[in-house]
Amino acid sequence: MAVRSTGRCERTSRCASSSSTVRRAPARASPHAGVYEIVEEAGEPAGAGGVLLISFLAAGAGEDERLVAAREEIREAWSGCRGQLGMRLYRDAGDADFRFVEVTRWSSPLMYARALREPAVAAALAGPFAGRAALYLPV
Repeated sequence: MAVRSTGRCERTSRCASSSSTVRRAPARASPHAGVYEIVEEAGEPAGAGGVLLISFLAAGAGEDERLVAAREEIREAWSGCRGQLGMRLYRDAGDADFRFVEVTRWSSPLMYARALREPAVAAALAGPFAGRAALYLPV
């Protein structure tokens, strides 16, 4: 399945210093490649429609179980929000830069934005684990 970002990606183009020309940033090698196994799944993360929130999560040595528990709290908070359709948490079986990747399907960007305003969701997302996330529209 191909995906298209719903936001701006700073890596695709940058303005030159003071001129109006645009130059492309140099292509990067794949930042991480890994073999991932499913750790947890809820709802219908692979269904049709909606948007995908893809989160890359870092966990220190020996913190895998704490991260899984923290993501379970987030999943529980999201489950009470309209528009959350499903999620799947993956763990790298090797040595990827990000040990965990989570894919959460939302009915729309609006429903995801509304969920972020919920106090229970905000409290769950304030956890100790760093990561990167972006919302994508499958095409």
